[in-house]
Amino acid sequence: MDQIKSLTRDKARQIYHALYIERWKIHKLPDEIILPVVDTAVLFGPQRAIMMLQTALQRLGQDIKVDGFIGPLTLSAVSRVDKLALSRMIVVERIGRHVDVLRNDPGQLIFAYGWFRRAISLMG
Repeated sequence: MDQIKSLTRDKARQIYHALYIERWKIHKLPDEIILPVVDTAVLFGPQRAIMMLQTALQRLGQDIKVDGFIGPLTLSAVSRVDKLALSRMIVVERIGRHVDVLRNDPGQLIFAYGWFRRAISLMG
């Protein structure tokens, strides 16, 4: 607990950058979609966040495999879509995941308002 209390913002940024952004190649994405992907990665895990990104790309008409990894095919698909539409579709995927969580565990309902509010704030 003392380690958390003594954690500085700069150190937290370094940790997020190393564990979420660099390790999972999120830094290779366009700036417009990094925030919704990173925020989703912190909440659901990086691989699931990337799967939501890839599912969002599919919904926007891209023929891409959902494998949870950012590679050349994902980056190419991202380059072909409107970034605002993609950012919003990632949020829609995230909201869908929240709904699944609530269906499976109604006890989580107490958190729903905050989850949805935070997700919607990322829509740009």
